[in-house]
Amino acid sequence: MSLNEPRTGTSTYNIDKLTESNYRSWSQQVKWILDELELWDIVDGKEVKPSSAEELAVWNKKAKKARSIIGASVTASVMTYIEGKDDPAAMWKVLEERYNPKTQTTLFQTIREFMNLKMNEGDDMEKHLQKVQHLKRKCEEQGEEISDNVYTAILLNSVSEEYLIAVAILESQEKLTPASILNRLMEEYRKVHSHINGNGIRPRIALLTAATEDWMASMECFYCGQRGHMKRECPVRKFRQEKQEQEDSDEDSGSGPVRAKIMM
Repeated sequence: MSLNEPRTGTSTYNIDKLTESNYRSWSQQVKWILDELELWDIVDGKEVKPSSAEELAVWNKKAKKARSIIGASVTASVMTYIEGKDDPAAMWKVLEERYNPKTQTTLFQTIREFMNLKMNEGDDMEKHLQKVQHLKRKCEEQGEEISDNVYTAILLNSVSEEYLIAVAILESQEKLTPASILNRLMEEYRKVHSHINGNGIRPRIALLTAATEDWMASMECFYCGQRGHMKRECPVRKFRQEKQEQEDSDEDSGSGPVRAKIMM
């Protein structure tokens, strides 16, 4: 197989070769392969080169296999960085430092991108959320722990303005988790597109309609305590108000008992 071919593999594995832009996915897949073949400890440096002849023969055989897997899974342009290297651990370190540097500068850049990421109106929600999750993992890979509260705030702040009602509903809920936010945002996104495909309604109108219906269904009236309406639309309040007005009218005309006005 040529180094210029975009994919590498055997009858068991078939993955994209390492390029300038896919280190994260490439490294994860190659690590899984090496781990399955019990070669990762050599690449990771945990299994050092032994001194005894018998153990050295076994180690060399495993090191050659790991070296071949790494070398066969990179493109020609990337190969220039590891040419002449025989130690698979050294090869891995060179590629990691080249494509996944862990410096304070890169950490700050990643955190800034993570916190300022914003979805444009009409963008694909699934792709946007995948990018948020990807940036979170990049921060954590460089040693920066992201709490659930921070992650939750960034998720809610990152969506476009057409999802503001859905965000307001989510923020009002207790025990909010990143998983529940991801699921709810995808649900809202699917609602928008189901409205568009079925009725031809514009995205913003469709989302407002769907989100408002959910909001109203979960809203609790401050007057009667029942769900599904607000105080100003409460049928119990309206009934009592009309009854009070009728009694006031009777009182003004000289009939009916005298009552105090109590408006709530």
